[in-house]
Amino acid sequence: MGIITKGMGAIIKKFSKKVPNKKVTAVTDDGGPYVRAQQYNAKKAKKEGAIYNKSGHVVGTPNKERSAESIKKYHGIK
Repeated sequence: MGIITKGMGAIIKKFSKKVPNKKVTAVTDDGGPYVRAQQYNAKKAKKEGAIYNKSGHVVGTPNKERSAESIKKYHGIK
């Protein structure tokens, strides 16, 4: 039985197709429209001077009615 299986392996190798291994060097997937929107909004908030809490969430954006200092005082951010 062992001789038959060795012979079959040689035959299968002969007819099998070689598939080259593709290595991904750079991440090409940007995450889709949801992730792009998040990145855009984060850039916009940073430009406007958004105030972040300890966990990294935006708690407010200063405007003409409310200053950054008052937002920080309200949320207890030093």
